[in-house]
Amino acid sequence: MPIEAYFRKMINGRLRETSFTAITAADVEELVELLSEDTTDDAHIYHTERRSPSGKPDHLLTVGIRNHNHGAMSFLDSKFVQFFSKGDTPEFEPFYNEREFPPYCEVGKDVIKKALVEFFETGTRPTSIKWQSEEL
Repeated sequence: MPIEAYFRKMINGRLRETSFTAITAADVEELVELLSEDTTDDAHIYHTERRSPSGKPDHLLTVGIRNHNHGAMSFLDSKFVQFFSKGDTPEFEPFYNEREFPPYCEVGKDVIKKALVEFFETGTRPTSIKWQSEEL
């Protein structure tokens, strides 16, 4: 079940809107490596099999990876509850996707990769990662 990722990437000195479609688990792993690059911004990711009655996605998964080895995720569901990855660092509120994430939201890149593969396979909020919630 494919997932689509949308992000900005620095190409030839200019920030460009970019998309990536993963149709295999290997593609998901390639996406994680792409998001680990210093020239790539945080991604909005949608599962193509999860649509509302209007045909639009009923969810939003955001992923950002810093320094090639750690990052954060958020998942917004159709009930407008936002979940953030729960990790050991940082003590302050870091910025991902141009907004503050809660403290202790960062996890290892390998945790993100496993969670994204699970999302690819199930279309649901990954259970392989710990979450903290925020009601909107």
